[in-house]
Amino acid sequence: MARPARYLLQYLIASALLASCTGAPATQPDASAERPAAAPRSAACMAHDTTPAIVETVTEDILRRPAVIAPDGTIAQPAEFETRTHQKIVQERRDVTFETPCPPVFDLEFIASLQRALKARGYYKGPVSGKLDAPTSRAIRSYQRTFGLNSSILASDAARRLGLIATPVP
Repeated sequence: MARPARYLLQYLIASALLASCTGAPATQPDASAERPAAAPRSAACMAHDTTPAIVETVTEDILRRPAVIAPDGTIAQPAEFETRTHQKIVQERRDVTFETPCPPVFDLEFIASLQRALKARGYYKGPVSGKLDAPTSRAIRSYQRTFGLNSSILASDAARRLGLIATPVP
């Protein structure tokens, strides 16, 4: 796929995900009498992504004919092997659903902060542009893969770990 078409596709996917947000704030549990009510959490959206399957190539040598040993103990004819290669699925492809920041939070400044946070941790090498481009998406995937989410869509959990959104108080 040509590079401009890929960027357009990524932009359309991100736009569709952001458009699916309800914008309704998440509800908070009732505040206890000892402490004041907490401020409502920022709006939450759900993202749906497909984690790719992990495929491993297996190469094995199969004995076709055993070695022939002469009466004096020397090898009269060496063994013959056949090399076979096949692919094995190590982890199945799976659909995942997770919480992601919504448009009021996920703006150009947020993306620039995301790029700075990923750059500080060694995941992002590009310029801090505020654009959700291919290098930023790859860095998001690499970062999230460290805690089990193989997706280039930023999860709220990853944003909390990076210090970009507040962690809810229990």
